[in-house]
Amino acid sequence: MHFKPHGDTRISRDDRLLVFAPQATANVEEINRVMRELAGHVAPLQGRSWTALVQLARDDALMTPEAELALQAAAPGLLQSGLCALALSGPDPSSLWIVEAQFRRVFASTGLPLSLHKQDAEARAWLHQQLNLA
Repeated sequence: MHFKPHGDTRISRDDRLLVFAPQATANVEEINRVMRELAGHVAPLQGRSWTALVQLARDDALMTPEAELALQAAAPGLLQSGLCALALSGPDPSSLWIVEAQFRRVFASTGLPLSLHKQDAEARAWLHQQLNLA
């Protein structure tokens, strides 16, 4: 059964930093839509390393189990496209533990550096460091 994308994840690019702002729980159709949109942001980087910042406004930025599996299946391809680190940021990281757990499961087999931060500036600084190490 197919549904309309749900989750309304906004994507923007600041040089080699891609910023994801999920607005609600994402279903598999939303993950597939995000992957298609992401390809357009990554293509201009021509294989150079890039980082991702997921801005968590609240803890409803979860993924359905099917969406989590879809992102997990896409994870190796993301690393092949140049993803070298991922940071999560939210106003109260202690309340976002379940979202963090989902992302850690998604990228567990890849060895991707992943970090949780309270402020975007802190997350961006960490991602910049990771980009310099890549």
